[in-house]
Amino acid sequence: MPKGKRNATTTPVAATSNPNIIQNFVQAASELGLKVETLAAENAALRKKIADLQTVLLGGSRAAEAAPAPVPAKAPKAPKAPKAPKAPKAPKAAKAPKAPKAPKAPKKTRAPRANGEKLTFKDKIRIVMGRQVMSAGEVVGKLEEKGWLPESNNPQQYVSTVLGSTKDMFERVPEKGRGYYRAMGRNQEESVQDLMDRFPPDLS
Repeated sequence: MPKGKRNATTTPVAATSNPNIIQNFVQAASELGLKVETLAAENAALRKKIADLQTVLLGGSRAAEAAPAPVPAKAPKAPKAPKAPKAPKAPKAAKAPKAPKAPKAPKKTRAPRANGEKLTFKDKIRIVMGRQVMSAGEVVGKLEEKGWLPESNNPQQYVSTVLGSTKDMFERVPEKGRGYYRAMGRNQEESVQDLMDRFPPDLS
């Protein structure tokens, strides 16, 4: 064999000179596979927990959304204040008793004449008028002086009616004014002077 060249027919080195190395490798691979499976199982369990938690959370929020909002309770009304009692009405003052009316003065009456002749109210008006022209108010004044006022609430109206309605005894005097009259004889057969002679005005 020439110098400087190696022997081409050397014995090859074995791939696995130590059988323990292969055994250790196989064991390590097996343990690694177990760890991978364990990690995968834990990962799956963790995902399931996460999914369950999401379901619970989402279900609770949906239920809260679906549930109607609680109606707030109405506040109780404040009790009304009691009304103040009305003040009692003051008693009405007793009316003062009316003063008794003064008794009317007795009317002056003329005693009947011996011949039984009596004066009528129209005769009395003619006597107080005499020959004068008078109004109803003036006649009432003369009648009052002698106590010959008629029984009426309005003597002047009553006398005015008699003067205006008894045309055969009283005559209107328009030139003197409205409501003035003069006395005449009864039915033109008896003058006022005759009447006054029979019943003097000073007699009561």
